[in-house]
Amino acid sequence: MVVKKILSGLMICATVILTSCAGDYFNWDLERSNPNDNPGSSSSSGTGGTTGSGGTSTGGTGAGGTTGSGGTSGGGTGTGGTGGTGDGPAITILNDLNQIQFVDNTIAYAVGDGVVIKSLDGGLTWVRINTSSNMNFTTIYFVNASIGYLGGNDQYYSYLFRTVDGGLTWQQLTRFWFQNDRNEVTGILASPSGVQVVALINRYPNATQVFGNMVYSSNAGSTWNTQTASRQAGFNNADLVNGTIFIAGNAYWTGTTYRASVYTNSFLVNGSPDITESESVITHVNEPKSLTQLDMVSNFGFATTNDGRFAISSDNGKNWTLKSLPASIASMDLNAILFTSSSLGYIGTSSGLILKTENSGLSWTTAFQAPNEVTDLALRPDGKVIAIGKKGLIRVIN
Repeated sequence: MVVKKILSGLMICATVILTSCAGDYFNWDLERSNPNDNPGSSSSSGTGGTTGSGGTSTGGTGAGGTTGSGGTSGGGTGTGGTGGTGDGPAITILNDLNQIQFVDNTIAYAVGDGVVIKSLDGGLTWVRINTSSNMNFTTIYFVNASIGYLGGNDQYYSYLFRTVDGGLTWQQLTRFWFQNDRNEVTGILASPSGVQVVALINRYPNATQVFGNMVYSSNAGSTWNTQTASRQAGFNNADLVNGTIFIAGNAYWTGTTYRASVYTNSFLVNGSPDITESESVITHVNEPKSLTQLDMVSNFGFATTNDGRFAISSDNGKNWTLKSLPASIASMDLNAILFTSSSLGYIGTSSGLILKTENSGLSWTTAFQAPNEVTDLALRPDGKVIAIGKKGLIRVIN
């Protein structure tokens, strides 16, 4: 385990299992772009006259952009250039992306290794709204087009941020340190008002153990409290349905078997921080089997496991049944799961393969073969499914 070097004069928060320190410890660098104000491109200049002193004409205004430069006319009859026509060229994203969220059919956000990006056209083109040279942004959640929360990690700390202007500026709310254990924000969710917030943070004390913490705030992130499950199980992924948080749990040892469960929490509805464990999802005597991803649709729940299977619940997550997936993907990491109804669903894998089911997982077909690893799937409100992944992968798959 790497031991953190303490700089002289640096004040360290009290050494406890979970330490929270508020303040502006993190500075954005490189870029801060306004996605609503990118320059349009101008057309070529007009044809000038044959005599006289040349005059300069001005182009028009690009839709959603700044004024384009007009052409230079010659004496007499020269015609000015045409103004810009849009939000400028789409940027090339090469960062590994971790999570994507649609606010509506046009506005979307995605986060990844060192980058936060935004789309204003339903995920077709993107602009960077913030970048970092030392931060891996793992989760993002917007309650509306303006108010959103962001989680990220550097080598030792997990950070939580908030924006109230659609991601143009971010306030660091707090950071968490776990006695030099590696840690990661695995989920962040908020109430419709944006006042109540929940973040899930895993810490990894060694190669085999994962301990999950639920940190929560009832005042938009000004102060935070911490809650854990009755067992020290990791919290790998979360989904929010009608105010109830559903959490995919990592395996833990009961004393006789390994077990993994789905947990629920209703803090965003009634302010209760209690975490409730479901009936057993996976039990295994010899080796740990964990839940990696989770998606809830109406009263149904679907979750992937780290051994190439998935679990299904038809009673709002209270009881779960394990199902097998095709043997061809048993060795792949199942990184993403998305169900758009109780029957239609998708799974994204480490090989870039995206599977589709139309019968609640009884059978699967290939929906798409992405060129890079798939890390998340998102549903646009109009029904389009978007996949993101490593090396800047962003694709509409249906």
